[in-house]
Amino acid sequence: MTTNPPTLVCYLPLHAQQRPHRPALLLDGRWASWRELGGFVAAAAQRWKELPSGSRVVTTFANGPRAVIAALALELLGCVEVPLGPNAASGEVHARVRRCDAVTCLSEDDLQGLPNWLSFVGRIDIDRAASGNQDRLILWTSGTTQQPRGVVLSAAALLSNALGKLQAAPQTDDDCRLTVLPFWHAYARTCDFGTWLISGGALAVASGWDGLVSLAPVARPTLINFVPAMVQRLLSCGGDVLSRNMPSLGLGRLRMLGCGGAPLLSEDYETLVSTGLTVIQGYGLTEAGPVVCSSTPRQNRAGCVGVPIAGTEIHIAADQELWVRGPGVMSRYWNDPHATSQKLQSGWLHTGDLAIQETDGMIRVLGRGDDVLVLSTGRKLHPLEIEQRLMRVSGVLAAVIYLGRDDRLRGLVSISGDKSEVGNEVDALTGSKGQEISMAWQSKLDQALYDLPRWKRPSQWLRLPCSRRSDELTAKGTLRRKTVVMRYGINPTTTDRQPN
Repeated sequence: MTTNPPTLVCYLPLHAQQRPHRPALLLDGRWASWRELGGFVAAAAQRWKELPSGSRVVTTFANGPRAVIAALALELLGCVEVPLGPNAASGEVHARVRRCDAVTCLSEDDLQGLPNWLSFVGRIDIDRAASGNQDRLILWTSGTTQQPRGVVLSAAALLSNALGKLQAAPQTDDDCRLTVLPFWHAYARTCDFGTWLISGGALAVASGWDGLVSLAPVARPTLINFVPAMVQRLLSCGGDVLSRNMPSLGLGRLRMLGCGGAPLLSEDYETLVSTGLTVIQGYGLTEAGPVVCSSTPRQNRAGCVGVPIAGTEIHIAADQELWVRGPGVMSRYWNDPHATSQKLQSGWLHTGDLAIQETDGMIRVLGRGDDVLVLSTGRKLHPLEIEQRLMRVSGVLAAVIYLGRDDRLRGLVSISGDKSEVGNEVDALTGSKGQEISMAWQSKLDQALYDLPRWKRPSQWLRLPCSRRSDELTAKGTLRRKTVVMRYGINPTTTDRQPN
């Protein structure tokens, strides 16, 4: 193939012709071939053919193969998909339908009882999908720092971003990819769906850790993408003998594991690499399609997210803020020109993240710019630096560093209820506002930070519940820092102590 098709879906008929009998998608317990998949997609497109090209369609498919078929069919029709996932409340679905002026909402029921796919093989019409400049997808931001906004991505942006990721982390038509990340988020859409569709391998789709446990033994994947929380779940299954336990999980053939969405602990990275896996870290945001940087099999190390993918430029300003431009960047926020003008300036995307570029070009992300803590002395602290250290302490489930109203540095931590950690001092913490943790745990956390300057060490440790309320998490499962701090950290009822 000498030239790239104008849109992702144009790869579908190519694979159906060039590798018709190779496995494409795990569907209802068996592998559907590329020829069969082409027929399923064509049949779905025929059912929905009255949808106007360019119209917006909200979808609520579960994380599974039918979400893939629907996405391909809608792209074939030139529609703009607005995926929300199956757990969106009915009020939210109706609100998004109105906000996007969507013509309809499709769910699992709309793919039941399709006509015989065999009658549609060879009738995959890509004419309506052929324009790369058209809007193709509206994804909602995770809401880490603000209310979710609709990110509009063109067909060309999705294609270029997937090609860039694929160049950084190559895969072939012999690979089998297992997707366990939400299909309504940018990470899975590009790094799983997009790269699979271009390379022509096999794809299995499940949801989260439970989906991995049930489907990995069937799919036996060679490729998978995780977020750090799933990496920690994987490591807890094997400990020092993870490599011996991988086959029992169905991961005996796994050769490459990608990790994004949040920083991966250096300790976890080293443990994965020690098993012989190639670990690909990356950085991105929904507004960039999402991939900005990616490590490669030959250029990767703990704590770094790689270099910009092909076609993407970055600029790190004097204040360490990271700016991005390239063909994968969004065209706009849906119906929000003011927010668009703030985010996109002269073609550059303002990420809001802070980063440094090391001597070999590798990028290290320091955290969110609006998370930086400015002390009364004028010193600035990136809380992520300390939080990552604390997350390496066995038993620490979550950590947030913040400034109290008295300008003293404090730490919120949630700790597992494993009593083997520090004698009988550790309990299953439920947490309460302003309540300090045990002296044994205070000592353990102080020890983890002993080599940092005194001004970087919290003067007080407070409890953070192990269980999370829904408003404390973003859509991708990361903590909403401001919500957590206001709920559990402001106006503590206990007195400060000076760090050792």
